[in-house]
Amino acid sequence: MKKVFKFLLVLLICAFSGWLYVDGRLYQLLERDVPRITWVTKPEYIGYKPYKLSFTAEDKGSGVSSVVVTASGAGVNNKLISHEIFSDKERLDSRTLSFVIDPKGFGVSEGKLNLDIAIADGSLWKNVAHAQAELTIDRELPSLEVASKHHYGTIGGTIVVWYRLHSDDVASSGVRYGVSEYLGSPVKSFDSRFESHKQLFVVLVPLARDISKGSLGPLRAFAVDKAGNKRLVDFNQRIKPRKFPKARIELNQSFLSKVLPDLHTDFERLFPSEPGIEYSNDMDDESKIRMFRDINERLRRKNAEMVLALADHSAGEKISYGIIKPLPAALTGAYGEERSFFLHGKEAGGSVHEGYDLADTLGAGVSAAADGIVLHAGPLGIFGNAIILDHGLGFQTLYGHLSVIGVKLGDVVTSGMHMGSTGMTGLAGGDHLHFETRVHGIAVDPKEWLDPHWIETRLKEPLEALIKNQQF
Repeated sequence: MKKVFKFLLVLLICAFSGWLYVDGRLYQLLERDVPRITWVTKPEYIGYKPYKLSFTAEDKGSGVSSVVVTASGAGVNNKLISHEIFSDKERLDSRTLSFVIDPKGFGVSEGKLNLDIAIADGSLWKNVAHAQAELTIDRELPSLEVASKHHYGTIGGTIVVWYRLHSDDVASSGVRYGVSEYLGSPVKSFDSRFESHKQLFVVLVPLARDISKGSLGPLRAFAVDKAGNKRLVDFNQRIKPRKFPKARIELNQSFLSKVLPDLHTDFERLFPSEPGIEYSNDMDDESKIRMFRDINERLRRKNAEMVLALADHSAGEKISYGIIKPLPAALTGAYGEERSFFLHGKEAGGSVHEGYDLADTLGAGVSAAADGIVLHAGPLGIFGNAIILDHGLGFQTLYGHLSVIGVKLGDVVTSGMHMGSTGMTGLAGGDHLHFETRVHGIAVDPKEWLDPHWIETRLKEPLEALIKNQQF
């Protein structure tokens, strides 16, 4: 009888254990696999601001039961930073965790900090995995100075700033204007005389025409080191306000029947959720105005975004000491002109002219205004067939409404090189060239870059002064 009882007991235990194993509970309880740790954010440097470190903890068996983070070095010894315990219901096979490192809480200003993350699973053996990270605490601000003396500009123009870094660990630098930051480029990249002087930089700052004097505050040079510490430096500057002309333009049937059909097709392609509209000369004025607004305002904004995106592809190894007019014609259609459109006395929207128009003979040849690289060559909405050249340091030129394009993407062109012919593609009422100069994607007045005196005082003289005074 006892033997039968023992047999049944062993059988019951084996059955219960087998059920536990199949159910996964016994496996989870007895599994010996250690958890895994994968870094999500792991900086090498930490500065003034607290930094959030993130990692993923994984355990496919019994799940993560606890996480302990400690720090040593830089004046601390096994300081507990974080300790989390998860109940059976809270355990997951994978979870992303984060904790904040604040050097000020340690009373440490600089030095090496070694972090240790220990993750235990929920098994009987409490399998533990470790991950380490070595961080450099650096709360010293980077050092820089503005080397150029005079910084005069007018709204719609460009200010050129030359500056020098005195810190070796700078990650980025340039000039801040309002909420925008424009990165500098090493002078050595375009002037071989400065090849061994890596700390001298230049930056072009666009003064967008749609801002008023003082609305964005002063320009300030900045430098950010690898730890995220930022220094801002004020410098001498003067920005003049400027009034821009206004123009009232009456739309006519000939113009609308030319531009609306094709350009509204472009609009519908970029705004696929919009209902398609087919142009007809018999349409009422309200429908024509709506189609024109779609093109002149909404398509124009989308095209402007496309042009702005190309600013990120500007090279740093070139700079143009001025430009030439792309064809021998007078500059018309003033930069910054505020245009209001009307159809039979009804208001039909407005726009800002961001360049100049040059008109000569029909199909006149268009030349490159300066040495550069072709960033765009093809249709571009309201600009029609267009070419965009990059001249380095964030400076680019745009050529619109072309009938013929004779260059392709990636071509290297030289100043005066023939690139195409004028036309009336896009939102153009007649054969002409629409010409723009852009700095970091912002349209600025081309007249500055066409002015030899401006080029001399903003680009050439500061460089020569640095060489003469050996300030590099």
